[in-house]
Amino acid sequence: MDNLIIERIILAIFVLITLIFIFTLKFKKPEKCKAKAFFYIYINFFICIMIVYFLYNIISLIHLIMISIILFLAVNLVILKVLKLYSSKIGIYFVMGIIFVVQLGYILYTPFFSRQHDGRSFIDYQYGGHFGYMGYIFYNNSLPSGSPRDYWCFFNPPFFYVVSVLFIKLQNSIGIEIYSCLENLQILSLLYTAIFNIYVYNILKEMKIKKSICYLISFIGLSPAMVIMSGSLNNDILSIMLSTMAIFYTIRWYNEDTLKNLIKIALCISFAMMTKISSAIIAVSIAVVFLYKTIKNKSKLKKYIFNFFVFALIALPIGLWFPIKNLILYEIPVTYVQSVDEDNEANISRYSYVNRLFNIFQKESFKDKNVIMSGEYLDNNIYITTIKSFLVDEKIDYEESNILKIVINLEFVFAIIISFLYLINLIYVIMDYKKINNNWILYFLFLSTLEIILYIKFCFDFTFVFTM
Repeated sequence: MDNLIIERIILAIFVLITLIFIFTLKFKKPEKCKAKAFFYIYINFFICIMIVYFLYNIISLIHLIMISIILFLAVNLVILKVLKLYSSKIGIYFVMGIIFVVQLGYILYTPFFSRQHDGRSFIDYQYGGHFGYMGYIFYNNSLPSGSPRDYWCFFNPPFFYVVSVLFIKLQNSIGIEIYSCLENLQILSLLYTAIFNIYVYNILKEMKIKKSICYLISFIGLSPAMVIMSGSLNNDILSIMLSTMAIFYTIRWYNEDTLKNLIKIALCISFAMMTKISSAIIAVSIAVVFLYKTIKNKSKLKKYIFNFFVFALIALPIGLWFPIKNLILYEIPVTYVQSVDEDNEANISRYSYVNRLFNIFQKESFKDKNVIMSGEYLDNNIYITTIKSFLVDEKIDYEESNILKIVINLEFVFAIIISFLYLINLIYVIMDYKKINNNWILYFLFLSTLEIILYIKFCFDFTFVFTM
């Protein structure tokens, strides 16, 4: 880009922000503390824009802009913390901004084919995989025919793939080539992640959590797993987003049990299950809330029976049509997962139950922070391997960077500490649940415990490293 154009853009942005700053102070007339915050934020903006102005010829412009935005938002959070405005709406906006920019930076840096699982080929869709599923729908204008066992990944419900193909067709119709269309699919993943973050914030608000809300959102949104997921092209993040929305509307329904809120829950759960059938776990936890509310309000039993009938009328056909179709036509169980050859190098069936559950101090595992999936030693302990997957997915090239090496090791230690703190908190809640005046904390502990139990069962049912 021409230097003169860049300088004019920088000047235009500076003038625009200056006008917004003046307008805010003159016409909105914020409180003294907020006015001081706006002033410091404006000075911070001025410094960051000057950094871009003086360094854009030295450093890659896109990298410089990303670094400047993150620096701007991070310094603003420090300003808000000092002025005791950290947990205000302004603080939330800046936290959300940092999360979005970090995730955007990740997808700009990461090609669409990098760190994907079971992607395979879009064009050669006969080989299956997530891209193959999309390719089949794109080129045939229909869902895959025949048994889902015939293609890898085709046992998954189709909602994610249909939405992705519609976005590819929209791009392709205006002349964008297929490779770029697939690259741009990460925009959808980023959108799903952003909506997920917003609904996490809404849930925390409904739970009346105020003091720690920014810390919790930051921890979730900036966790390595969530950043990686913002660029992943599979059905995981869409199912997580829809499940989170279902939980939010469940809390709303519990506080205000209208049919409108119940229909929103039904739509979110059903489309989550049409994205990934394992989302049914959320449906089980929400059913517990329905039961608790009904027992608590027996006088409204007729109303609830009618409302739950409407709920079932919406959720069951949308959420279960695909697995039921496969059950009837191909005798495929509803909970079917495609099998992997027993001679796969990632097979860990030789390791004992005790080893996989309790032997966390395996020196080979601690030496390499990437997931060890081949060789004489394989990662086999569920706890340690899950932490590794949370931090690096399966593999990240950190050995060549001293900074990244330090960061990965620190994250590994912090992840272990946080997981132990969760366990301590769980024990505390179980022992003193009567003293805790927040049923939703109990709900989330129940949900997470249910998911952990089912996850451990899954790991033992399918004894391969990549299931963890």
